[in-house]
Amino acid sequence: MKKLIAISTTAIIIGVGIVMEMSECFHVEEPSLVGVDVVQWKIQLQDTCNQKQKYGNKSTIPKEVCIPLEHVISNIYPSVDLNGDGLEDFVFDHHKEILENGDSIFLSIYLQRIDGTYRLSKDLANINPIYFETYEYSKEFENSLSSKLKDIWNIYGIDSVYQIYLNERKIEIWMNVEAHIDYRLHYTYSNEKDTWVLLKWQEYTDYNNTTLEREIPKDWKLSIEEFDYKDYLDW
Repeated sequence: MKKLIAISTTAIIIGVGIVMEMSECFHVEEPSLVGVDVVQWKIQLQDTCNQKQKYGNKSTIPKEVCIPLEHVISNIYPSVDLNGDGLEDFVFDHHKEILENGDSIFLSIYLQRIDGTYRLSKDLANINPIYFETYEYSKEFENSLSSKLKDIWNIYGIDSVYQIYLNERKIEIWMNVEAHIDYRLHYTYSNEKDTWVLLKWQEYTDYNNTTLEREIPKDWKLSIEEFDYKDYLDW
């Protein structure tokens, strides 16, 4: 049996999603609207992996799960079969224990194997909104931000609300793009591409409870790794 060697890798997260296996760390397609934090990734011996939970050890974490040493698991989603293989997978959010304006909140997907163990499939910095102390307009708060963070903060605005729903083979992102209007993006798992691909885009208006099917442009970014909130602001 091969001995697992501890490896330390540093990755700068500036518009980059991260996918990490136990022996490697590599970048994927670059969505532009993610945090500017620098994450020290630690690939460790399995019995020393950081699995700290923000609200105490209330949930059982698969032993294969590892997050950076300065991170905490802040939200665990209900178990669901995300890739359609009949096995329930483990999905959670994690971020730095002490959040600062501009930090990323990662969505991590661990797929279950037939032997009951788990493998990391995706660790995405582009799904959850970037963290800010407030999204409501404040001149004082705006002036406290760097020029780069000002640009990101102004994109979101007070109406920017995300909801993420997981169903069998599906990841849905519901986001408020203006008053009373949500875009609902339906990503479905592709066995061929081993990722979740945008197959449906709906526009929901709450004041008259109507749903409009939007046409997905032929040259649109389709994989979940390429999701970028600001791509939808001008539609």
